[in-house]
Amino acid sequence: MNPIRQWRAKVGMLLPLAILPACASDAYFLPRENAKSLSPTGIPAAEFRLDAVGELRVWADKASLQTEGDLEKVVLEVGLELENNSGDPLELVLEEFELFTRGAGGERAGPFAVSRHEGDLSVDPGRSIEVHLWFQPGAIESPRDISAFDLRWQLRRVGGGEFSESAKFIRAYRDYGSYGYYGPYPYYSGPWGYWGGGFYYRGFYY
Repeated sequence: MNPIRQWRAKVGMLLPLAILPACASDAYFLPRENAKSLSPTGIPAAEFRLDAVGELRVWADKASLQTEGDLEKVVLEVGLELENNSGDPLELVLEEFELFTRGAGGERAGPFAVSRHEGDLSVDPGRSIEVHLWFQPGAIESPRDISAFDLRWQLRRVGGGEFSESAKFIRAYRDYGSYGYYGPYPYYSGPWGYWGGGFYYRGFYY
């Protein structure tokens, strides 16, 4: 099954009506290339196979407004899962990570560096790690000012060799009809209730 359809089916079965009032300013994103996998929590992920070395999965949690003191800023959270199938440790090289964003008009901004992270950055042979990264993508007022983003990642094999590629994401639009909310959740309609619908971006529903 297509990972995005699998995600929709899973969320549709598990989420009750009570959770629908998520923050209306948040923005969600789907991979537009290599969308072959899911995150550990079921979010569609871009998958990169690293020859016989391992696999890297990258997904977008969300972009949201966060407050620091008297200031509000847009923060974009990205998750990664690195699986090591080699005989040497693998390391994520965060200082080489770069985020580029696109606005509604296609204007490009960046690169933006990782502002903070959670999780180990190295993984031993035969194991996997999950890491979360946060970016602050410049002087934008709303998470919904981001229409797409590219994340340039890099990892290093301790025994020798580097891997680098871009994970590309595009904004996911979810129509809730009279509710006027867009986001990656199923919706309710009709007097007796109905869960359904798809995810839409660039003219396609999933």
